[in-house]
Amino acid sequence: MALISEGVRIYAGSKGAGVFVSENAGGYWTQLPSGLLNKYILSLGTASLPEGQILKKFLLAGTEGGGVFISDDGGSSWSSYNSKLKNSTVQAFIVNGSTIFAGTAGAGVYRSSDAGQNWVAVNEGLNNPYIYDFVIKNNRIFVATKREIFHTSNNGDTWEPRILNLPLDGVRSLAAVGNYLFAGTVGHGVYRSIDNGGSWRAVNTGMSTATIYSLLIKNSTIFAGSGNGRVFRSDNWGESWTPSSTFFQSPIVNSLTANDSCIFAGTSYGTYMSTDNGLSWQRINALGLQEVVSLSAVGPMVIAGTATNGIYFSENYGKTWSQKNTGLEMRPIYSVLLNDTYAFAGVKDRGCWCRPLTELVTEVKDAIQQSPQSFTLYQNYPNPFNGETIVSFTLPVTLPVELKIYDLLGNEVAVICNQTLAAGTHQIRWQAKGICSGTYFYRLKAGDWSQTKRMVYIR
Repeated sequence: MALISEGVRIYAGSKGAGVFVSENAGGYWTQLPSGLLNKYILSLGTASLPEGQILKKFLLAGTEGGGVFISDDGGSSWSSYNSKLKNSTVQAFIVNGSTIFAGTAGAGVYRSSDAGQNWVAVNEGLNNPYIYDFVIKNNRIFVATKREIFHTSNNGDTWEPRILNLPLDGVRSLAAVGNYLFAGTVGHGVYRSIDNGGSWRAVNTGMSTATIYSLLIKNSTIFAGSGNGRVFRSDNWGESWTPSSTFFQSPIVNSLTANDSCIFAGTSYGTYMSTDNGLSWQRINALGLQEVVSLSAVGPMVIAGTATNGIYFSENYGKTWSQKNTGLEMRPIYSVLLNDTYAFAGVKDRGCWCRPLTELVTEVKDAIQQSPQSFTLYQNYPNPFNGETIVSFTLPVTLPVELKIYDLLGNEVAVICNQTLAAGTHQIRWQAKGICSGTYFYRLKAGDWSQTKRMVYIR
């Protein structure tokens, strides 16, 4: 226990309950109010810091995994004294428009609006600093912590609880589509909410385990990575589940991700890929039997964060992989994220690292410059989508290309590509604005060839 005296006051820092104060030599103790995000106190101190033209005395609290917190009113209120993610463990990422959020193990949520160059802690109302996962639904960001689910409707400025009433280490993963919000838990299976987290019910029919580490929604199918070596899938919004036909060598499925043609599962003993919507799985031999903690995919690109060997990257739908660790400190990679500009990695106790995506793609230049043999239009990802989606396609030769979006009546909604493109794989990002939720069609025309596919937009 950390102790410090300041005048007639004695402050005591506990491991789990925050800071207590006594004004009668320890005869009676009062727990200081909440606002101290991390309540595992390792040290206490005082400091005189400049504020304008005067020196002001502050109370400092050093926490386990959450950095330093500071109070200028004797501990009645606290604020984080950590401006960056430097020494935090980032366990989850999510992108909302041009803003990136990072969830940490002990320091709450950080936000960046400049592609990860600068980060600001955004934890008002968030009283649990251990972040496991994010999801976006109906313009709200939901976050899973050790004991509760919180949400924000103002891009992280303030958070409100959506209490699930699960025991410690309950919620590990989140997923959302349409009116449904799903929570994967350790020991209680999958829960579902249809009112933005206001109320929940368990949906575990067909599940042979109550431990769910990861969730994924692809098209209208929900996938759950379990703790018994299988991936479960549901085609009716969680009402019933069917196990995959494949047992993984590892019981723990740490992470799930997907692109338009494949689903990937990272386990504690190897990585697997499915090309039949999760019915069967094959181990990716190029990644061996090492533990893959985190996965992210955009179009044909897939990134894998491992427990011991850094980052692996594939530009061709997981067919070939190579390590991409230049400049990266070799520690466990707890989270990864791909967007159209950067690859991000959450490194254990070392915060967020990023690298321009052009560097990764350039290094596999020979692989991506091989011309495909035919035209291919892939399913957009994600689908259904909220905000923006990516359409990928391949061209065998250089041609003028038109990519247009239409509504159900055949009215043109948007032109997202109208230019001549070289042979190869291309990705076009569409940010849907000013349209209603519903079904739309995207049509690719390249020379005399054309193809149309369906997409679903959910506001």
